[in-house]
Amino acid sequence: MTLCFIHQNHMMRVLAIAALHLLQLQSITPVLLADTNLPLPGCISKCGEVRVPFPFGVGAGCYREGFKLTCNETYNPPKLFLELDNTRAEVLDISLHHGKLYVDNGIVKLTGSNRYNMTWGIPLDESIFTVSPFWNNFVIMGCGFEFLVSLPHVNDTVVRCTSSCLRGRPAVATDGLCSGVGCCEASMPGAGNMYSIELASYTARNDLAMRGQPFNATLVMVENEWWDTDNHSMLLQKAVSDGLVTSWGISSSAGPVQTMAVVKWNFSNSSCADAQSSSDFGCRSSNSYCHDHWTGKSSGYICRCSNGYEGNPYIPNGCQDIDECTDPDKYQCFGHCINTDGSYNCICPRGTSGNPQKQHGCIKAAEKFSGTLLMNFGPFNHLPAVAPRFQTRKQRS
Repeated sequence: MTLCFIHQNHMMRVLAIAALHLLQLQSITPVLLADTNLPLPGCISKCGEVRVPFPFGVGAGCYREGFKLTCNETYNPPKLFLELDNTRAEVLDISLHHGKLYVDNGIVKLTGSNRYNMTWGIPLDESIFTVSPFWNNFVIMGCGFEFLVSLPHVNDTVVRCTSSCLRGRPAVATDGLCSGVGCCEASMPGAGNMYSIELASYTARNDLAMRGQPFNATLVMVENEWWDTDNHSMLLQKAVSDGLVTSWGISSSAGPVQTMAVVKWNFSNSSCADAQSSSDFGCRSSNSYCHDHWTGKSSGYICRCSNGYEGNPYIPNGCQDIDECTDPDKYQCFGHCINTDGSYNCICPRGTSGNPQKQHGCIKAAEKFSGTLLMNFGPFNHLPAVAPRFQTRKQRS
């Protein structure tokens, strides 16, 4: 019985070594790194610093109808624009996964003492694009005015803000705050691409401006997160206060300040249930799925790469495996990380056992035997036991 016991343990340890060597070979196998924004073959992939993924594109045959972009190479570096009806918005970034377009719609300066009534926004195709009321705000810098905004032909929702001119305070706030003195914020009254705006002089207690006296207002539509991070609010306010802002943009002397707003988009207005049986179904890559998507005004769908993959789901083979082992901050593994197709394994190093996904979770394994205790295994005396393996199961985002 003792000889049989030794033979079985020898075989188990040999198998353990073979398994560990196989895992080590898998871990060093080259993995194709995914480009998260892929164009159609033969089409430009970047304009300046902005990637151009299909369904967007520049040039004939490179874009889906309605997703045409223009790369203006007269700028250095070149700039990417979405143009419609002789108007344009600069495209700063494109998110396929979230169905978002990040744009700079420019800045408007309004001065005088008379009431302004105007329509302003981004004149985009509303069947595809919608300025998101959940992600954006109007910011009006300056003082001595009342600002009102509503959707055209809709009178039941009007958003209002006022900005006062107070003694001892600058006409334009420069501290990054926008609390009604030198700057005020107004939420979006609803989903849409164009808005009706009214601006008039405003008088409040301790206000230096009198009704009918001149005011100076600088209007911009920005993403809430952009406004609240990296001192963007303060930098933009100082650029306005220093006179660096010109109509529909900021002069180059203003440095890195460039406004950003969010536009939501759908690949199609069909639901996933209807689209999947259509010849025009957009999710062309393997390892991709259809996601019903609401822009705030219209429903439709976008495509996403399946969990564990990234790239462009709108083109064949566009979704590629993520090598989670190259991003330990996001995919924690305190042991030995092994990339697999669409996932990864995390095991304790040789000679240890425990939980490799917990810091200090792998400890040296103590040899425990049942039955006959053998003091010498010959050449296998110092070989480790099989280490536990943890395979992650990630949820769709």
